[in-house]
Amino acid sequence: MLTIVYFLQALTASDLNIVMYVCQNVDPENVFSQSPCPLSQPVLLSLIQQLSVDLTMDTELKQK
Repeated sequence: MLTIVYFLQALTASDLNIVMYVCQNVDPENVFSQSPCPLSQPVLLSLIQQLSVDLTMDTELKQK
């Protein structure tokens, strides 16, 4: 549940550094292995958009 809050706050800030911080500190398997995914479609789309801003930096983390 807190993971959802962290992602929402990071994405609302529209700051890639904050989004990356959350991604570094959250296990993606814990989030994305749940069915249904706890992140709503708009949150997922926003996450994808922000992570795709610069794919040359932190590429491995962004592809998790």
